[in-house]
Amino acid sequence: PMENNLGSLPKWLQQSLRTFHNKRQYSRGVSGLAEISGYSREHISRIIKTQVNKSTTELLSDLRFEGVLNLLRHTDLSILDIADEYDFKSTAYFYKSFKNRYSETPKKYREWHRSRLIDRDYYSEK
Repeated sequence: PMENNLGSLPKWLQQSLRTFHNKRQYSRGVSGLAEISGYSREHISRIIKTQVNKSTTELLSDLRFEGVLNLLRHTDLSILDIADEYDFKSTAYFYKSFKNRYSETPKKYREWHRSRLIDRDYYSEK
């Protein structure tokens, strides 16, 4: 999921974001990304703002939630495990962040998405 809109970033930053994402360093934020990349927070922030028109924090949040949505859609992991997998500091914070972003709970999102998959499978078999 990370490849969306990141192609304009320098290769070193794309690789650093992949590493950051794969190691689930989200609680470390911009400082963690700077450490992985070897570049300063300011330098990274300037590049991201110029190339993607987002703050580094916004971009990291977007990537984090892309991963969360992917797990909700394609796995049977519990919502608690997904929150833990993506390094949310508490389940309450995860639910609040998810609801603020998507206007529904992770459970409702998963149920809605899965019902669409069932409908799609049903109609594709006919």
